[in-house]
Amino acid sequence: MYSLFDSKFIIEGINCYFQGVGTVVSGTTLKGVIRLNDILLLGPDPLGHFQQIAVKSIHRKRMPVREVRGGQTASFALKKLKDLKLGKVW
Repeated sequence: MYSLFDSKFIIEGINCYFQGVGTVVSGTTLKGVIRLNDILLLGPDPLGHFQQIAVKSIHRKRMPVREVRGGQTASFALKKLKDLKLGKVW
């Protein structure tokens, strides 16, 4: 996933979709800073398109945090995203 602010996060696991929470994914921040409510670009899909998604919450080691930085692992709850398949995410 790319942030609109030059950050990069790679999804390594899709945990589940939870009603009232959203889709929860886990992975590693490769560069930059990703903050709560940032808009990220998920993709590309098979047609080369990206989808804008918002970060609803961020957790590190099961504790809520407001941001993650390059090199840190985290889990994100993503707003309005139900159908996500694991694959190559840039």
